[in-house]
Amino acid sequence: MSIGMLSVSAAAGAWAEPSRTAADERGDRAAKRTGCGWQFAAFRDWKAREYLRAAYQIAPRVWRTESLARVADKSAAERMTWKQCEPCLTGLTYTERCLYLALAVRALEPEAVGRLLYLADLFRRDPDYADHRNKRTHLVMIARTASPSVTDFARRHRVRVVLVGCNALATDPDREV
Repeated sequence: MSIGMLSVSAAAGAWAEPSRTAADERGDRAAKRTGCGWQFAAFRDWKAREYLRAAYQIAPRVWRTESLARVADKSAAERMTWKQCEPCLTGLTYTERCLYLALAVRALEPEAVGRLLYLADLFRRDPDYADHRNKRTHLVMIARTASPSVTDFARRHRVRVVLVGCNALATDPDREV
């Protein structure tokens, strides 16, 4: 007999924790993977610090052009399943007029800036985010370390760089980042 989270053993007459199944374990691991880790914590801290009242989404997936064509005839449930295999941002934050696409990385490198630009392009084409198309889009890289040359490269491509953690001043303490 089960009562809430506890179960009663008929033979022993004692209260015991319910047995966990393999499906429960898989569900726990999946829950731990989504929205956990320092990248998502850094995104949430940045969002809370700068856009407290803005809505946000963790790990939004974006369709690649070839994948979208492949699932065009599928049902909505199948499309969402297929979308789990697509690339994702660390998070997005949006207000009534602005949209902030963020990607968190350990060390800022030109490849990471290129990845953010690629994901932003995919985001603009994704039909699932059509309600955000009329908003001004801002790109944000959240990183623990960055060299001045890569920071300048990101800025030239209109990507805002936010340094977090203990190495935030490692590049140049007098430089606004």
